[in-house]
Amino acid sequence: MDDTRGELSGTQACLRDRPPCADQFDARVVVAPAVPRWARGLNHRILGLTVRNFRTLTDTKLPLGPLTVMVGPNAAGKSNVLHALDFLGDVTRKGIESAFGERGGFDALAFRGGAKQVSRISVGVEGICSDFASEETQDRYELRIPRRRLASTDRGRPPYTTYRQERFTQHPAGGAKTSVKLAKGSLTVDALRRAAGCEAELVGFVVPADLDEVSDKRYDQVREGITTQLRKTLPCHSALALSAVEMESWLMLFPDAFPKVRRGWSMRSEDRRKDFTKLAHPKEHLQRHLGKPTYRVSDSPKIMAEVVELGQVSPRPPGNNRSFRDFADQLVSWKKR
Repeated sequence: MDDTRGELSGTQACLRDRPPCADQFDARVVVAPAVPRWARGLNHRILGLTVRNFRTLTDTKLPLGPLTVMVGPNAAGKSNVLHALDFLGDVTRKGIESAFGERGGFDALAFRGGAKQVSRISVGVEGICSDFASEETQDRYELRIPRRRLASTDRGRPPYTTYRQERFTQHPAGGAKTSVKLAKGSLTVDALRRAAGCEAELVGFVVPADLDEVSDKRYDQVREGITTQLRKTLPCHSALALSAVEMESWLMLFPDAFPKVRRGWSMRSEDRRKDFTKLAHPKEHLQRHLGKPTYRVSDSPKIMAEVVELGQVSPRPPGNNRSFRDFADQLVSWKKR
């Protein structure tokens, strides 16, 4: 897979490779003062957006500041920049499958103005998230959604298959970056090394991911494939936090933590007995049944903090979720080696 992680330059972003009738827009950025290193962890920021083949945006790199003003005529692509950001926001809140499906899928989102059909959509952001990221060494997240034509059959099989690829680049230690790509149940670590002069020992590497579907044979295949690659690639312990169906499936293992975060929250007694790996939409389930105010993804760190405060962190919590047990067993095994 080619590496499309380009650098941003200047303070002007233009739409390239557009049809002749399409105009360009300017993006003027008001630059913020440099942030001291000690404060970087308190100032997470998105500094850029990269979009390819998303609606009318065929190849766009847009720098973002505290105030970004887009100026241009109709059909220049200004609204689609906001749609791309909104799409990524829904990916974090609802998961990739839901965010993609609610917008009509590949045919609705892919650029359709060229002579040939596009085979891949990609949307990514650059910014400061990890402890040692900076404006010069930015973290990156890129979501690619390729579509591949299938061989025709007599069984009514759809002519295309669509899958996802994700690349994460972070800077967890000074002078070093870690780049991880998840694609079709496989994982590739491009670079993992200790920073020069860093005296801390690298103990282990944890990869979080949502299966985005109920647990079945595919869960075993995905877990085994990624776990095998982790062991082959990394010079340290590793653990795969592959939540089935998604992170909220794990939160529901700790019902006592919910009312500690919001007084109006309480898990129903019938929900406590469920196999959470078979609950198809746990996030939406919490939003419907947990109580008021409505659960948001941003509440999850607070919930887990209460789990720790209550002393309920355990490899075998009372609820039923095999994917959590598999992750916990990997962590426990670190002590035995």
